[in-house]
Amino acid sequence: MQLTIRDDSDRSSLPRLVGGSTPEQRAAVVWGPYQFHPRVEDTDELGRTVSAFSLLPGDRQRLVVVQSLKPSWYQDAHGEQRWRDEFRTEPTRLWAHCTASGHKPWSLSFGVPQDGRWAVGGT
Repeated sequence: MQLTIRDDSDRSSLPRLVGGSTPEQRAAVVWGPYQFHPRVEDTDELGRTVSAFSLLPGDRQRLVVVQSLKPSWYQDAHGEQRWRDEFRTEPTRLWAHCTASGHKPWSLSFGVPQDGRWAVGGT
């Protein structure tokens, strides 16, 4: 299985406003509250995707996440606060890309709430 953090919405077709962000700049942002810690556990440079790992039913895999980084154009005095407020209660949206011997690959989409309701106790 491979996990990828999804953006909160598709911004690829937004128009470019004068002085605004480019499609390439928007694509380089993880639009959500958290990202995988870049370069830890074979995570990509952006912190969007972790390398594939095996997971059997009932298994758990702990991954390191950090707060997502605000875009470079959120540079005013309240930029960091605006960025945090935008995602304060939003779930971290994920794609789970799965493979199993004898089956076609499939993907699952889900959101992990920030309040920890999804967590299972133990080690």
